Amino acid sequence: FGAHPKPPGPPAPLHAQYAMQAGVHARVLGKIARTSKADREVLWASLEKEVDQGFGRVHVEHPPQQDRPFVYYHRFVAHQERWDEPAWATKPRPCDDATDNGVNGSLQCLSLSDVNTLDRFAETAAQVMRQAGERGVTGGFACLVFDHDQAYRRITRNCPFRALIPITSPGAWLRTPRGRVHVPQGKVVYWEMDRLLFGEGGAVGGYCCPARMIAIILARILLLPCCNYVDDFSAVFALLDDTLPEDVRYFL
Repeated sequence: FGAHPKPPGPPAPLHAQYAMQAGVHARVLGKIARTSKADREVLWASLEKEVDQGFGRVHVEHPPQQDRPFVYYHRFVAHQERWDEPAWATKPRPCDDATDNGVNGSLQCLSLSDVNTLDRFAETAAQVMRQAGERGVTGGFACLVFDHDQAYRRITRNCPFRALIPITSPGAWLRTPRGRVHVPQGKVVYWEMDRLLFGEGGAVGGYCCPARMIAIILARILLLPCCNYVDDFSAVFALLDDTLPEDVRYFL
């Protein structure tokens, strides 16, 4: 804890990564061709949800080249343990590889993300309960944690390239700008994402800044004691004020 990290090296020029995207595209197509049927269904369900939420545009065919270059991402399924379940069951979670395409290597982040760890929240909760007790508040207190659903995808991306994610159809219907179409099994569609991607190094800082502002607004303006650790928002409240959980949920 006493050592300071070495200054990061210079990032790779982003424009240099564009020249290798033809090879990245070929590798991504090779990887998704070997995806299991179960994973294809998970990725397709995620795609349908993102389309319905308006997080980008889906192309049944490869889109034509325009003013900005394409950068290709390999979307795969990671099985994440659920710490909030007694059995520590796993849940499938789509992830986008931003390393092989050179995006993460072109990132340089010189500032740290401001998040509150559990010990900080425990200190805040203890102070809130102590001060409330001094004012005569009775009836006990409770803590809760909200997970901000689709956290990164709520932030619009701003970059000089178009992010394309090839996804293999399991043989299913899909809503497109021209209406619902049936995509045959094995056909590749291209999802053009307009939001931050889970797998991009810059997505962490890109989300944590507005998330911290949300926590500050909840605490300072709406007077709802709230902290956040990335996309997990924690709050402490008096049991007599049973409307607070719904207030936090509505604001998020």
